[in-house]
Amino acid sequence: MGICLCLSYAQTPIDSLKNLLATTANSEKKIDLLNDIGWEYKFDHPDSARLILEQSADQARASAYDKGLAQARNNRAVVEIIHGNSDLAIGYFQQALVIRERLGDKKGMASIYNNIGNSEESRGNYIAALDYL
Repeated sequence: MGICLCLSYAQTPIDSLKNLLATTANSEKKIDLLNDIGWEYKFDHPDSARLILEQSADQARASAYDKGLAQARNNRAVVEIIHGNSDLAIGYFQQALVIRERLGDKKGMASIYNNIGNSEESRGNYIAALDYL
């Protein structure tokens, strides 16, 4: 009688996203996947998140995919907030806001207004925060 020791490895969300990225031909979908991968890396691997989100932003600009560019800038801002770079984050949020306004994306704009307001509040800039909340 033999014993079979079988190990199964659960795939992480990042692994799943990377697999999808490798098999996707659509450029907009690739940009969306890069944004998702960058988002998943935001806490534990901020340098990887930054690199991937810059790749996403570059590809979005090259393909004129403004929605993807806005998301890349928003996600990058969140990475910077998490890791204590509020000034840098505000700049990325503002870049994303300009794009969302141009697209008429009211839901996206509302989210960014909230993020900027919260960022300003956490920095003690209460008057500036009121402009966004």
